[in-house]
Amino acid sequence: MRISLHDVLHAPQQKLTVDTAVDLTHLCGEVPQLQHLEPVQVAVELWRAGDVYQLQGEGCTDVQLRCSRCLTTFRQKVQFPIQETLVERELTEEEQEADVIRIVDRQVDLLPLVESALILALPYAPVCRDECRGLCPKCGTDRNERPCSCDTSTIDLRWSKLQDLLNNMNH
Repeated sequence: MRISLHDVLHAPQQKLTVDTAVDLTHLCGEVPQLQHLEPVQVAVELWRAGDVYQLQGEGCTDVQLRCSRCLTTFRQKVQFPIQETLVERELTEEEQEADVIRIVDRQVDLLPLVESALILALPYAPVCRDECRGLCPKCGTDRNERPCSCDTSTIDLRWSKLQDLLNNMNH
């Protein structure tokens, strides 16, 4: 979705409010843990402050994620801020480092701004619940559903002789 800067200059108090829904379902194939994504509800305001434009608001959507521990899918609501500084001229080196965005053709493309804000808001390693016990690394059993009898203790090879000594003393 594109917002024309002409609309901002002719808006009441030169502040334009945009409420829309954005379809970002293509991210499901690009973000590994993301299984499903509802349309993102976006509410932003765009205004001019000197030669700089400010875009500020938030996005909200329901996502279906894959748990990084047990691999089951679960739903989660994601709310995230959207805040960008935009200019119509060439960026200075300082502005490039501060992630100021250059506007081309007097239009702001809202889609990539919402997309990057959503990706940053998604958990890196999503977990279905805090007490998720995950999968057994030996047999693959979901330890949330039933326990397994696998020995998953690992001993650093540098300490293995000491462990052997302790085992012999206990027997």
